[in-house]
Amino acid sequence: MPLAQRSLFIDFSHLSNISPQRPYSQLNFQDFLLSTNEWDGVRFDYAVLISRVVARHIPSLAFVKDHLPKFIKGPYSEQLRAPNKVVPLPVLHCNEQKYDDVVQIMDYYEKFVDDAYKAAGVQKPKVHTGGDQLTRKRFSGGKRLRAGGVTKEDRFEHLSPITFELFHMMMNYVTLMFKQLYKNDSEKDLGTMKCEQNRILITKVNENVNEHYDADKDFVTSFVDAYIVEAVLDYFGMDNASSVLKQNMPPPFSNSAEASDWVKKHFISIVDLYVGRTSAVSETNSLEEDGFLMTVPLANGATKTITLRKVKKVVKEDGVKNYGHLVLELGLLFKALLDLCKTPSRERGLRLFKLAMVHFKANNWFGAKL
Repeated sequence: MPLAQRSLFIDFSHLSNISPQRPYSQLNFQDFLLSTNEWDGVRFDYAVLISRVVARHIPSLAFVKDHLPKFIKGPYSEQLRAPNKVVPLPVLHCNEQKYDDVVQIMDYYEKFVDDAYKAAGVQKPKVHTGGDQLTRKRFSGGKRLRAGGVTKEDRFEHLSPITFELFHMMMNYVTLMFKQLYKNDSEKDLGTMKCEQNRILITKVNENVNEHYDADKDFVTSFVDAYIVEAVLDYFGMDNASSVLKQNMPPPFSNSAEASDWVKKHFISIVDLYVGRTSAVSETNSLEEDGFLMTVPLANGATKTITLRKVKKVVKEDGVKNYGHLVLELGLLFKALLDLCKTPSRERGLRLFKLAMVHFKANNWFGAKL
């Protein structure tokens, strides 16, 4: 059923309205990757998300919730705290597959907005509208069809911006996680998604995420939370969630600021140690000697120098450790995206989308799209 929601109107008149804001020819690959400052923002976001899980499941560390923000704030966090009112709209017998019906829907919305604001004696503003990806595409097409209209109402100028919700992307991301972490033949391997599903007798989880998204999302979230708890227990040298800290123990704090600094430092260290990107790649001018030179005399009296390579021992990867890192890397990004939907922030969203794009592009062999 269509819904009208009283939205928060924020003045964005100071932002550039020129599109594109930067010539495509001047873009390079670094524009699509996280900068150092953006990665620092992601690290802090992850630290906050980890602290929420720790406060719920590890009693001896429950104090951390008082020293990291309850909400990851953005520039409009205070305005977003205002309550919304949802108003159900009539069901229109229209089909978004046809543009003539789409235009009819948008005509209805334009008239509804006009009537509502006239009755309130308020000047009609631009109203944010949209839906899923199909709705966003159809509505944008409907505005283009009416671009030559005489009045603002004919051109649907009050229906702006037109955006899409993130649930399609979230479904694709959960699909990506299942493709990476969920294997039917791993039911006997402790710590895997399939094994944990069988161990706690969850029957609604299914690899077909499009039809089981809610159940899959809840299971993925709890599965990632379990790995977060294990990572924190390992970091503090704890045997279980009820035991005492044996390493990285907090000192006596003289004030709340010291406690906050300690919590931030150590929880960001947990992100660096267990999630990834713990060190930057640096250039070096030194060469590693991996062999030795031998001079070989030839039949014509000349000599030729050849390099004999040493046989390098292949180090076997720790599959269990790698699996745990991957769970935390994918899982914390998923939790951050879910949190972004609750407290939107453009700056935060851009850095999370950049990170998500890397995962989608690296795993596009199964068709997940951003």
